[in-house]
Amino acid sequence: MKKARLYFVAATCISSFSILGISDDSFLFGQETTVAETKSNAKQILDSIRQSMLTGAREEASKAAVKLKALSRDELSTTERELWLRLSREAAVRLGDRETLESLRLETDSFETQLIYRVLLASGQLEKGKLAAAARTLDEIGDVDVLNEREKRRVFAIRARLAQLQGDTVQERLQVESIIDHLDRWPTADCQSCHNAPANPKAITSLPIQRFWFGERYVELMKKQNDAEAIKVTSEKELAADSTNDRAKIRLAYAYRALGNEAKAKQLFESIPWVEKEGRESLKPRMMTTFP
Repeated sequence: MKKARLYFVAATCISSFSILGISDDSFLFGQETTVAETKSNAKQILDSIRQSMLTGAREEASKAAVKLKALSRDELSTTERELWLRLSREAAVRLGDRETLESLRLETDSFETQLIYRVLLASGQLEKGKLAAAARTLDEIGDVDVLNEREKRRVFAIRARLAQLQGDTVQERLQVESIIDHLDRWPTADCQSCHNAPANPKAITSLPIQRFWFGERYVELMKKQNDAEAIKVTSEKELAADSTNDRAKIRLAYAYRALGNEAKAKQLFESIPWVEKEGRESLKPRMMTTFP
């Protein structure tokens, strides 16, 4: 297996940042993703261009610009197109090519630096107690669907913390549930590309769902809003319709916990094969700490 690093430069770094309301430090030193052994021709070309541009030399940027313009974007996957866009912008900046840079202004990239910095700025404002400023910064991002999966979770987590500090249980519940409802995506490439185990990158790592801060808040909010039984009933119906529905199973487990049935909650959590379980042999995910 080969690995590729997509480098982002951070001006100041005082904390670590997250996915799923949990953190990884990949932004600080470059996002590391595992690349499959079998790659498309376009991906091979883009990886080669990326490697050639690491020194920042003008000559390499000039060669890269020619190769990038020769690629047909219509044939690129979303991930490849975003990499093409980042490399094209970098080459244009290094060559002083304003025309190309401006022609790319409206192109979208889920890892766009200015969007990521807004999320980081909001996190910093939250830590300084500037709650209104943090909310305004997040509002500037607009629809979170323009963000990559990691930044989406960060936004949900920051908004949940803001709502808790402001005593807004309705908004906090909405944001916490947004994180909860993404947990079932853990086995997908979107999550595993950042959180797999380097020793065995194709294996699904385990997730300690039973200990997450947002799970604790979800349980507390159900107790406060007195709707754990309703969540239980709804989740049971969804699970009866589809026994593979991990999202419903996770909600049901948290509902049982809120109702005081820890044994049933534990049983449900641990019935999911990728959930961390004592005695179960599993790989630990990389790049994870609590955020914010």
